[in-house]
Amino acid sequence: MYRHLMAFAVLGAAFSATSVFGQVAAPPRVGPDQSEGNSDLRPNNFDPNKPVAMPNNIIKPIPLSADAQRNALANIDKHIDDQVEQLNEKLKTVLPDEVSILTKTDGWKAEHQQGLVVALRAGDATAVYEAWTKGNPQDTAGAEVAARQTDAKRIITRLMQDIEKNKAGIRKDVADLDTALGKITGATPAVAEISPSVKTLKTWVEARHLVETAESQKSAIAKLPTGDVTLVFDPTLPVGTAIVLSNQAMLIGHEGAAR
Repeated sequence: MYRHLMAFAVLGAAFSATSVFGQVAAPPRVGPDQSEGNSDLRPNNFDPNKPVAMPNNIIKPIPLSADAQRNALANIDKHIDDQVEQLNEKLKTVLPDEVSILTKTDGWKAEHQQGLVVALRAGDATAVYEAWTKGNPQDTAGAEVAARQTDAKRIITRLMQDIEKNKAGIRKDVADLDTALGKITGATPAVAEISPSVKTLKTWVEARHLVETAESQKSAIAKLPTGDVTLVFDPTLPVGTAIVLSNQAMLIGHEGAAR
């Protein structure tokens, strides 16, 4: 079974094996309309002495080259950068800033408010919880919400840093961010609106992992994977290209199909 992971990022329906590796064209229809009653038949539009059916084109799986791997990663990284930037901007409108949080501390002692400010700016969720419970011991629920929101901000900050300096860490960052946002959906309903963006980002990151961990080869033809296979569609490759990443994944040419 072939699982369609992305047209370099968008989830879709599963592709059957025949649609990817079998016949790619069927004979054209004889005519657009059927004749009605006793009306004259429409002439067909076939050119004489020319074949009606198109030839079969069987896709041959090829190994991953170093150049193809490098180009695919560069393309994926560009899209991941864009997705993270957009997600960061959306989170700024969803998660409360420092001023909004401090409006909930009216009546606190000045030292407790200052302790909360220090914890917020450090992005330390545990310190935020402790500072909140010192300022208002009865509001443990508020302390927990503030701490979890702080943790989500910390993770998106780490993700943006890893985009620049530590590509290997972004897979864990995205998984952690998804978990952190899930914990505050109830208290911050607007978080649910950005779930599709997080899902798309996770798909890009998973595709990057598949390509990055694949081993490049120098042989001319690769062995076609069997069983459950993930198809990663790359719009930078010509249609008909099928590059074997592993025994569980392939990179498929999808030129011009992604937007």
